[in-house]
Amino acid sequence: HTHTHTHTLTHPLIHSGTDNIDRFLMTDSSTGTSVQWAPVRVPFRRRLQTLAILFWTMTGPLFAFFWGLLICALLAVSPLAWPLLIVYLVYFYFDKSPQTGGRKWMWVRRMPVWRLCRDYFPARLVKTVELDPKQSYLFGYHPHGIISVGAFLNFATEATGFSTLFPGVDLRVLTLKMNFLSPFIREYWLSFGFCDVSRESIRALFKQGSSPMIVVGGAREALDAHPKATQLTLICRKGFVREALLAGASLVPVFAFGENDLYDQLENKRGSILRERQEKLMRWFGFSMPLFQGRGVFNYTFGILPQRRPLTAVVGAPIPLPKLENPSREQILKYHTIYVEALRQLFEDHREKYAQPGTEDFQVVG
Repeated sequence: HTHTHTHTLTHPLIHSGTDNIDRFLMTDSSTGTSVQWAPVRVPFRRRLQTLAILFWTMTGPLFAFFWGLLICALLAVSPLAWPLLIVYLVYFYFDKSPQTGGRKWMWVRRMPVWRLCRDYFPARLVKTVELDPKQSYLFGYHPHGIISVGAFLNFATEATGFSTLFPGVDLRVLTLKMNFLSPFIREYWLSFGFCDVSRESIRALFKQGSSPMIVVGGAREALDAHPKATQLTLICRKGFVREALLAGASLVPVFAFGENDLYDQLENKRGSILRERQEKLMRWFGFSMPLFQGRGVFNYTFGILPQRRPLTAVVGAPIPLPKLENPSREQILKYHTIYVEALRQLFEDHREKYAQPGTEDFQVVG
């Protein structure tokens, strides 16, 4: 039985009599040459939403500054801080939580700030089928976008009610190993349930009964994250299918309409000089460096904040896979093809309702 549920709140400015502000917000900053400043009179809750998104965007730098300042202060005034710091650094060195199942604190995932972030866009989570909590799943999130905002809000927090829509499914979002290399900041990311995107981590999660989510396109796909674009890096991504076959887990495609619309990116077509430089840096560092532009706190023309554009993640039907001890290349290719077609159908079934007008057709690239 297939059915669709959405879990979201109405955007605070809808039906609020402030259509002039909405029209101002929807102006395409990429086509203008002058700075478009935010109006002075904006509803207070809308201001809170912007501050919430600013907090989330700056989480890494803010936490690094806060903990650095705190540690320096403690070391300066308290001799006891030195042994405590040493104990933590020993723990930090030996703790393998990101690779062995992680940990998840529901009170962090349920913080009110994430609901403000949800309403900023607004973001929503759409369920098309029931998921049996007794089964194992490997979720694939598409597209990557610039910073995978939808993966965080919908699946690493309870802002859109994941646990209510899919009771009993313990989903863990996987991210780059580098996000766990900074002392103290790693504890923040672990509290959401994030784990390292590695074979070791995936297998540990399956073993403990959790379901990993992989942003399959990864760093390479971020370079194709242009508004209304739907280029998915999938041809060369088959490792997630192999891990699902080893575990006998069902593959669950997830398509996030609007993920690529949140930021503008400098034109970098494949084969261009800029793209070649970006791909070279990606091979060196393991992550990509898209030259993107969002909006600011007090303007709509430039900045690091995402644009206020709808963000809708649609969770598709699970694709059952057999459990194979040593899947062959042909078997992996077979289920990879089935998965790509299921993702394509998910996109086609919902594009009219959730995609922005003018969104490009579904395209799979290497």
